[in-house]
Amino acid sequence: MMNLSLTKRLFLPIFLTSILAVFLMAVGERYSFQRGLLEYVNNVDVRNVHGLVDTLRGHYKDKGDWEALRGNRTAWQQFLTEHFARLKHEFLERELSGQPSETPPPGGTIGVRLTVLDHNEQIVIGNAELRPDATRIPIVHDGKTVGWLHMNPETHLTDAVAIKFQEKQLNTMYLVGGVVLFLAAAVAMTTARILSRPIVHLVKATRTLTAGDYKVRIDLTRSPEDELGRLQRDFNTLANTLEKNETSRRQWIADISHELRTPIAVLRGEVEALQDGIRAVDEKSLKSLHGEIMQINQFIEDLYTVAMSDIGALNYRKEDVNLTSLLDEMIESYRGKLDQRQIAVSADFNNCRDAKVFGDQQRLHQLFANMFQNTLRYTDPGGRLEIWCEKGPRQVTIQWRDSAPGVDDAVLGKLFDRLFRTEQSRCRETGGAGLGLTICKNIVDAHDGQMTVQHSPLGGLWFTIVLPTPK
Repeated sequence: MMNLSLTKRLFLPIFLTSILAVFLMAVGERYSFQRGLLEYVNNVDVRNVHGLVDTLRGHYKDKGDWEALRGNRTAWQQFLTEHFARLKHEFLERELSGQPSETPPPGGTIGVRLTVLDHNEQIVIGNAELRPDATRIPIVHDGKTVGWLHMNPETHLTDAVAIKFQEKQLNTMYLVGGVVLFLAAAVAMTTARILSRPIVHLVKATRTLTAGDYKVRIDLTRSPEDELGRLQRDFNTLANTLEKNETSRRQWIADISHELRTPIAVLRGEVEALQDGIRAVDEKSLKSLHGEIMQINQFIEDLYTVAMSDIGALNYRKEDVNLTSLLDEMIESYRGKLDQRQIAVSADFNNCRDAKVFGDQQRLHQLFANMFQNTLRYTDPGGRLEIWCEKGPRQVTIQWRDSAPGVDDAVLGKLFDRLFRTEQSRCRETGGAGLGLTICKNIVDAHDGQMTVQHSPLGGLWFTIVLPTPK
């Protein structure tokens, strides 16, 4: 059974169930038919012997008792012969006249199943076996029961016509059963193929997907309300997700290689210049080398932070954090750099003064540090930065918007992507590695918060950060 194909595994249970159903129906029908036919034969026999009761009543009237018939098999046989001959003659006359009789002529062993009893229920003549399930017809003379005609029921068919009729019906039933089984096999095989076909396609597509071909898709041949139809759609969704992840992974590797190539090339050039004696080994050259190394180190640290955040491995020690105090401290720490860029800062925390959020203070510090770095890198000199917050029943919302330059609508939705920067040249003079906002988004998500971005009325970007308050 384990080595059978899926189609055969589906076919066999359906077909075997059909065989069992047909077998049980055949046994039931055969038993019911035989029992019904035997009951019909016994009812016909009862109707055929009613005339014999009249003959026996006339004999008792003429003789005054049963003594002339008691034990007289010759006389009894003559009674039966004359009665049954008369019934057959009447049956033939009706058939010839075009008026078929409702009761066929007697046949089989009806004669040997009859017994005549006197008024004391003593046997006068006939079969000595008196079965309790027999039919008794009273013989009445002058309003008095003078005896009974006792007839044992037929236990099995003995009449040749009835037997032939039964065989014909049973053969017909067997033929119908065979046709039903053939149709059941055809329906079972068709059903098995219909059910197994999408599963077989799914298995093949899964093997292709496992081999690394993420472009494979399954034709949607089933209704979305069908379990197989939902499975087909889920597979296509999975394949589409894997394809996007693979594309993202390749882009991620290419971007990392690009980001590392520039500082390493600069570092290599400076080292070679020092080796060739083009540049002197002095404090300025060493400071330049140190700067490039620190830039590479910062990029690697950012990569590590993003990677650990993606797998949920960053360590968060959450507690009640005074959000406004943290923001006040960070504004003061970055005020000098903002002044150098001539970026004016306005902060309004009156609506959330002393508001607390449930989070990791170190990670929140990293979040806002990246936000300040993003403003410093991209906001034009002489611009503006506005920060304010609002306190809700279970959350605190921080609004962060700056002045020009802004981004196109097509770019707005990609700002949180890894290594994405608005300038396609990826020049490091105007921007970082493109990981800052990704880290910010991951930190907010890890705090069960939300971070969104839209166009700022000041001409730049407007970030909305929602963080939960302590329960």
